[in-house]
Amino acid sequence: MAVLSSITEREVREVTRSFFLEHRGQSLSFEKVARLIVTHLYHTFQDEAGQPAFALLRIFRLCQHGQLPPGVRVASGDGQERWLALAATIGVEAAWQDRRLSVGHQAIPAGSSLSPMLRAAFEQLRFNPNLPVSAPSALKMEEGNTLTDRYFHIEKAPGSPFIPAQDFVAQYGIQSVIGLGSEFISGSFYLLVGFSRLPVTVDDARKFVEMSPFISTLLALSDSSGSLWDA
Repeated sequence: MAVLSSITEREVREVTRSFFLEHRGQSLSFEKVARLIVTHLYHTFQDEAGQPAFALLRIFRLCQHGQLPPGVRVASGDGQERWLALAATIGVEAAWQDRRLSVGHQAIPAGSSLSPMLRAAFEQLRFNPNLPVSAPSALKMEEGNTLTDRYFHIEKAPGSPFIPAQDFVAQYGIQSVIGLGSEFISGSFYLLVGFSRLPVTVDDARKFVEMSPFISTLLALSDSSGSLWDA
């Protein structure tokens, strides 16, 4: 377990590396790996009282309509080609423990109607949602940067124009938002978003970058295995 405000970059790297080594050889669906990751992060990062630092953690995968999970596919037609499919979720509410219980977030259109927060995430991660999922490079990186340099961060969630759902922020005491993302060989993309009940400074946010190589690699391995969703 780790107190979010005091853990070092090296400690973040080591705890995530251990998790990676434990699970890298397993043949699991993308959904299963995503669920293992959010569960690990939820129980690893705590406040000083030993309570989870994150009220909610989620992983999304960019999908074509035909790749959406069973049960979501029919309800989410609408002629939309690209979707952010909720792959895993965990949080303080019982309804946040299972992606199938999510109301309104099981499949989010990845077009021009993106929410301000997702649009900010895509901009910070240099992701262009208007490219087709099959494009060989959906992430446009600046010279000298790598995928593992990138993170998404809203330091002050209360009053932020990037989070219109301020009732959610107030009800659960959300102080900051932190996220990671990376592209896969398939041309798809994952986005991990955590809503923290503790302030996450810029220095704290950079600690999360240490997790990116391990989390991204685990998800990339499962993405290439051919099995996205649990039966």
